[in-house]
Amino acid sequence: MFTFGVDLDVGSDDDHFHLGMTSYNLLKNIELAGPNKGIFHLDCTYKIIKFNYLLIVFGLTDIERKIFTICFMFSSHEQQKDFDFFFTSLIDLCQKFDINFSPEFLIIDACKAMALSIKKNLIGCASFICE
Repeated sequence: MFTFGVDLDVGSDDDHFHLGMTSYNLLKNIELAGPNKGIFHLDCTYKIIKFNYLLIVFGLTDIERKIFTICFMFSSHEQQKDFDFFFTSLIDLCQKFDINFSPEFLIIDACKAMALSIKKNLIGCASFICE
């Protein structure tokens, strides 16, 4: 397990906190999403830690509905710039490990900030809202 996308500010409205976690084996799960093999999912929850920081969970499911976790990130906010930070950090990490990360499909919840960030950072990726 290691961290990525570390930005340990105080978590205020001006200085957002970010801390990503994954492992090499989890990151390699991205390669399971070849053509027609898997769909990426991005979801968030606040009910994990006492500070009510957002936990971003990123993974994919295969045709048999098996879930493969890729990474997690704690964030103090749920704004577009926080999701931009998540995606740019993940893309940079994949480049360092020579992992091709170019998702075709991404299932998300009804979060406008998340949708705008996907449109900005994952060019050509279709996002679908699931409530």
